[in-house]
Amino acid sequence: MTVACGISGHGFKFVPVIGEILADLATEGSTGHPIALFDPRRVRV
Repeated sequence: MTVACGISGHGFKFVPVIGEILADLATEGSTGHPIALFDPRRVRV
């Protein structure tokens, strides 16, 4: 499952790479971009 939410402010300039990441995740299940920081299951300290 691929989940994305809207961005605002300066985030609009990242839309091309976000689209690429989402397309990779939806079609291949992984991406070559470093996205571990955005994993909702990560442990917060």
